[in-house]
Amino acid sequence: PHLLRRMSVTLLAFGRRGYAIATANMVLSLRHHGYRGRINLHCTEGMEGMLDDATKQEVLMRGLGNDLARDPGRCKAMLPSLIRDDATLYLDVDGIAMKDVTPLIDQLMQDDRPIVTQAASAYVVGAGARPGGHWWVAPKTMIERHGLKDGDRIHAVNTSAVWMRKGAALEAVQREMLRAHAAYSTRDLVHK
Repeated sequence: PHLLRRMSVTLLAFGRRGYAIATANMVLSLRHHGYRGRINLHCTEGMEGMLDDATKQEVLMRGLGNDLARDPGRCKAMLPSLIRDDATLYLDVDGIAMKDVTPLIDQLMQDDRPIVTQAASAYVVGAGARPGGHWWVAPKTMIERHGLKDGDRIHAVNTSAVWMRKGAALEAVQREMLRAHAAYSTRDLVHK
């Protein structure tokens, strides 16, 4: 595997005060369990004002435009453009670290894939089985919007924890994510 110059953990924070508290808890839990590396926190100006000083001292603050914060799905699809390091472990702020993530990051650094995350077992169009995993959009809607046929497979991908390695392959993945995301409006995705 090629050598990376810089790696990090990346967090996104926007929304209401509860996300400021969640961000503080995520940062505190990462540090408490032993992670000593860089934490890039991309947040809106409004969120930055809600964060406590202790959290701000533990992270590298990065601005996040309100336009991206209005559409969480697009924001996540834009992550490859937002990341600042050669590789990063993106984590949703509304969780906590239960142990040191350093060994996981060390393991992921040995993997040359541009993106690594968890996915539920494939949902096979036309098979009649109930889909597993969490879906931002109903499979029926995906089938219609993308013209899927019986036998096509779709996966529920976990976007709460994603390893990304910069480069041409990640850029290609991002182009596909943005193309797929363009088939939906924010209204299609929120509270569904």
